[in-house]
Amino acid sequence: MIFLNEFIITWISFHGIIDVFLPLYLWLPIYSIVPIVTIYLPENYIKYSIIPLTIQHFSNDLDFIYPLNYPLITTCLFLGLYFKDLLIVQRSLKALLCVHTAINIHDHLKDFEVYFTLFIMFNFIYCYKPLIYQIENIIQNPNNISDFKKRIIIGIILSHTICNL
Repeated sequence: MIFLNEFIITWISFHGIIDVFLPLYLWLPIYSIVPIVTIYLPENYIKYSIIPLTIQHFSNDLDFIYPLNYPLITTCLFLGLYFKDLLIVQRSLKALLCVHTAINIHDHLKDFEVYFTLFIMFNFIYCYKPLIYQIENIIQNPNNISDFKKRIIIGIILSHTICNL
């Protein structure tokens, strides 16, 4: 079961590397500034910025049910935040993230460079266990973001959501 969980976390984590195939003027300033800013921002500012960005980001996955995609994602997000301690909610979040990753990859797979980059990033993240454990900890305990490493990872996640607005 540990292998499957690590594989799922790796699958969820590695797709953000696709952002490097966006125009350089778009992703480079975002990824250079946002993770640094999240280190110094108060926790409440980080939490309140994550919510609307998450709603927008995941609503793109459900654009086939527009205009219901925003209320659906918003409802699921707030229910998930309220019941975050339940194992079923954490597993549902992982399932949603797995589907999101597949949709995101499908939308961007055009060239061999993308395949190769995804393959390298997947292997890097899977072999780097401390990163997997940090990401798992963010999923299981989203309210505790006082740790420096967690803030950097959340900054990278925010960068990904901003690049894909």
